[in-house]
Amino acid sequence: MEAHGSHTAPEAVLGQPQVIDGNVDNATGNVEAPGPLVIRGDVISGFTVHAHGTLEIGGQVEDATIQAEGDIIIQQGFSGSGKGKLTATGSVTMAY
Repeated sequence: MEAHGSHTAPEAVLGQPQVIDGNVDNATGNVEAPGPLVIRGDVISGFTVHAHGTLEIGGQVEDATIQAEGDIIIQQGFSGSGKGKLTATGSVTMAY
């Protein structure tokens, strides 16, 4: 199994979501956000994202573990070989 680092998003200011302007990959490592989170890119296979609020992903999710204490919105869909997992306390919406 490949090892990944981790990234803790800084505290949200005035309830605004934290933003990651690219992909969740080796550059960011796994991501733990203390509130809502927006990822403008993809989430690459093998990585974990956990948001303590709504999570919006602008790209696609490969075989990754995605958790949100709120809704999950994936703009480009979820694809992979059956190893990924989505868990939300709210609704899950995706393109395909």
